[in-house]
Amino acid sequence: MNYGSVKFLSVLGAGASLGYLYLVFAVAFIDNIDPARLNAVELAIVVTVAARLVAVFVLPELRNAKVEVVWILFSLETFLVVGLMGVFLYTSDPFYSRLVVDVFSTWLTTLAVLTPPYTIFRCAVSMVRESKLWGILVSVIAEFGFLVFMNNMVSQIKAPINIGSFLTAVILNVRSDVVGGKNPLVGVSQFAEAAILLYVALIVYAAFPAWHRKVDPAPILVPAVASTVALFGWISLATGFIPNTYLSLTVPAILLTALVWWFTHGK
Repeated sequence: MNYGSVKFLSVLGAGASLGYLYLVFAVAFIDNIDPARLNAVELAIVVTVAARLVAVFVLPELRNAKVEVVWILFSLETFLVVGLMGVFLYTSDPFYSRLVVDVFSTWLTTLAVLTPPYTIFRCAVSMVRESKLWGILVSVIAEFGFLVFMNNMVSQIKAPINIGSFLTAVILNVRSDVVGGKNPLVGVSQFAEAAILLYVALIVYAAFPAWHRKVDPAPILVPAVASTVALFGWISLATGFIPNTYLSLTVPAILLTALVWWFTHGK
């Protein structure tokens, strides 16, 4: 059995799950944007962030750079915000105050919409490089939770908006959910397939010790299959009292993935 191929397929499965959630969010976000309401500031920030994202993927120096370096590259707008705040404090002109809000909110929204392909790529790279299990779980599950959350937020938008006002809409939606006793995460029914694919991929990934290591398949396949069956059993039971994709799948996925990893790696 080619363990490297199986493990590579598990990485593809995790990436496909996250990629699907991102595409659903991106399409819904674009559908809610009114092009007539876009201004020059918003267009400039979108274009410059998109250009930096392309540069990160195209240039090997940036693609292989540390995550901190890349995020500094994506955070250049913070210097502009600080400068505009200084100008406002010096002139007391409300124009600069509004510009600060516009730049900051548009920048955060643009990062939320454009950078998930990079963060998904980094998750896949960490899995391929066989980083520490807990680091992989944190990055992958955090990405999953973020995309589920953003899908829920964009689904509550009822009227066309501009990019800068999306952050305000998110804050209002979260406040409405909390006050109304609702969870700001999407229910099981909408993204159950993506969640199942992600967590089964994590279990399979954890079950195979190394890309090129020769091992007896029985100790690998037995806990992997057993864990998958247990996961599906939990899903069937959990949907009755935890109507939430994130919570109903995260708890068993973390425990089962860690158990399988410990069993097959001897840790």
